[in-house]
Amino acid sequence: METVKAAPSEEILLQLPNELRQELLEQLHELPSNPTHLEQLTEDFTSFFDSWDQRYCATDTSPNWNIEGCGNVWIIVGASTSDSPMVIADFIQDLADSSYQYKKLPIQSCQYGSRPGNNELRKYLQTQFGHRLPSPESDRAIAVIPCLENHFLRNIDGLEGIDYLRDSLLTDTSIFWIIGVGQVAWQYLQAISALESYSDHVTHLEKLSGEQLEQWFKAVTTELDISFKSSSLRAEPSDNDLSWRTQYFKSLARESKGVDAVAVQLFLETLQLREETAEDNETKELSEEESPREHPTYALSGAES
Repeated sequence: METVKAAPSEEILLQLPNELRQELLEQLHELPSNPTHLEQLTEDFTSFFDSWDQRYCATDTSPNWNIEGCGNVWIIVGASTSDSPMVIADFIQDLADSSYQYKKLPIQSCQYGSRPGNNELRKYLQTQFGHRLPSPESDRAIAVIPCLENHFLRNIDGLEGIDYLRDSLLTDTSIFWIIGVGQVAWQYLQAISALESYSDHVTHLEKLSGEQLEQWFKAVTTELDISFKSSSLRAEPSDNDLSWRTQYFKSLARESKGVDAVAVQLFLETLQLREETAEDNETKELSEEESPREHPTYALSGAES
């Protein structure tokens, strides 16, 4: 295993080889959803679901029960298209029991293959949710659409799926809906549809701090034994009590605007290789029989991009 350290600024830094870059990218993509977001969703879900559950049980639950104010639609807005589907998937996995139920209510999550074509937007939702979700224990259910962007297109005919969702599906108050969408798409839908009026509950995923990002990346930085002797992302240390590592992740949070998907890409971009120096080798005990290295060795470095 190569030693991984941060390089002083005067050392020569090299770009990551494509193979190593791809390996690191795969490791970063395997990171679980940030605990901050999972905690946020768990707290909001408990409040919103319990409110809907209590109102439903206290109401004459006929199919004509007024949708307005019933609280059966929860919108989760991520900073990007990729944010909400990942965290929702992990959240539902934690929420569901072994029978894929929560409090004996079946959970049905939209299964994505390829994105539906323009003429298939409504049909796709009908296939997924256009029937009742029966359960031996309950006449209610939880329905999940992790990525609302897959169900509309930005053209004159592209809102057929949204219209069907709004007018035919969300009006079934026996279903608690969990819907994920990116910030840009949500702003677009707010401008051209009345979808927002069907939801009393909208959660915007929190922006992450440097400390939260540092904890999230800890599995990767620990495995690679990355140390930070100089700062990345042009951080200027203003407090002597703050370590270079802390300064790095503080800068990462600032440059990524607290968006985890952006932070992953910036983190990868700031990693470079350096050739090990004689100072590094002084710490290594070499036996007399060991021959000198024929090729230089390298270490990962959190460096400026």
